[in-house]
Amino acid sequence: LGATIPVPKKSASAEAKPEPAADEHKVEEEEESEEEPLELDMEGVIKGEEDEPLPMGDPSKEVTEEDMEKANEQRDLAMNAFNEGSYEKAVEHYTNAIELNPGSAILHAKRANVLLKLNKPLGAIRDCDKAISLNADSAQGYKFRGRAHRLLGNFLDAHRDLAMACKLDYDDTANCWLKEVEPNVCFL
Repeated sequence: LGATIPVPKKSASAEAKPEPAADEHKVEEEEESEEEPLELDMEGVIKGEEDEPLPMGDPSKEVTEEDMEKANEQRDLAMNAFNEGSYEKAVEHYTNAIELNPGSAILHAKRANVLLKLNKPLGAIRDCDKAISLNADSAQGYKFRGRAHRLLGNFLDAHRDLAMACKLDYDDTANCWLKEVEPNVCFL
């Protein structure tokens, strides 16, 4: 009863075709499940508003010290209104500030942010375009324009602007928005 069972000899054809390991089947299944979606993720995309463009101020205006002080007062009122959730009031105050100091890129970018809160991405894009034309290094201009493009479903434009915003002045929010559009950009 102490016999050993001999190991069966493998034929040449069996050695040439090794069976895939169970782990290989799992890897193939995982690769299939990680494929890109068959269509763009349009969740959160909104239709652009049809409002009249907001005043951008007179670009030829000579801004005085008094104008700058009044613009700063209006900016402060706008920031307070924004923090209280009074977005329409904030737009009004930023518009007043812009008319007093039309050459301020930051005022245009800040008003764009408020317009985004009001789901007015087309107005936000106009303000951001102005901010960027006044200051090509306006990270906030790129950030808010990128967000507006994302809301409109313009994912490539959104990705370009958000990447530029992060390059100019890294911001966690801009980076988060950038990651949000990347799956759709990869799909395109």
